[in-house]
Amino acid sequence: MEALTSSDSTSLNYLTHAGRMVLSGLSKLNQQDVRQFQQAYDILVNFINEPANRERLELEMALVGINHINFTDVFYEFVLLSLLEGKTSLPTSRPGTFFYLLMEVIMRIRPPGGAWTESAGNFYLLIKDQMKAWLDSIFNLDESIYESPQRLSWQVMVNLEMQVDFLLSSLD
Repeated sequence: MEALTSSDSTSLNYLTHAGRMVLSGLSKLNQQDVRQFQQAYDILVNFINEPANRERLELEMALVGINHINFTDVFYEFVLLSLLEGKTSLPTSRPGTFFYLLMEVIMRIRPPGGAWTESAGNFYLLIKDQMKAWLDSIFNLDESIYESPQRLSWQVMVNLEMQVDFLLSSLD
């Protein structure tokens, strides 16, 4: 599947690993079973990475108004700002679909009843702040960087890595 930010396999691997680590931390802070989260996360990632699922994924995302499959729209806007905050709910889904697998992941991050622990709530706010800082950093780059897609892609990933490193260090 095309990358959430690029088709570079190194970037994809980084995004996958970083997402796993950050969301595992959130799951742990919410006193959830991290192994169950990681299993659900890995199943979801495998589904996303399977080319045969691309069309189904695009159709499901279109149902919730996401017409471009990319990191910012899917993770930041849909998962982080909508699902985890309870502002939207997923359409009814059946086993093996993207939404079903995504709900399996979400259920292993949020505690039953949705009452987050204080530390998980604080970390969630930190995740949102770091994602916003990352987006701001993209729009505040030197104009010359925008002239080269390779330089822009590299700088976007460098800035994302800084935000993720900060998040992971705050879990220690």
